[in-house]
Amino acid sequence: MKIAPTRIANFQHQRRFLSAVTAVLTSSFISQLVWPFIGNQPAFAQTSAYCQLSQEQVNQKEDLRRAALSGKPESQQAYFAVLNKHAREIAECRQKTWPETQAVWLRLYPCDVRPRRTRSSIRQSCE
Repeated sequence: MKIAPTRIANFQHQRRFLSAVTAVLTSSFISQLVWPFIGNQPAFAQTSAYCQLSQEQVNQKEDLRRAALSGKPESQQAYFAVLNKHAREIAECRQKTWPETQAVWLRLYPCDVRPRRTRSSIRQSCE
């Protein structure tokens, strides 16, 4: 008994479709169960949710700044080391954490409605 070519083509199409669905379901299953344990690494930076340093770190940096103003090279090196460390922590936090709501308020006056004036106002506020 011979099977019609269209039935073979339909069968192959169904097999491809089922394997694609299986692949999607498998990857979804793996991502839901396994990825949370692999992908989420704890953040070690000591910044707050708003990418700010703690008050203790601010006080420490201020003490080091005052000591650095005395002119001692060791104090200046310690201050610049902490300054660079804090700058790096803040930059990393800002790269990983985006605000949930972002907005720019722009107040326009009738004189701002002239051609190209709005664009230059926006450029000035973004600089």
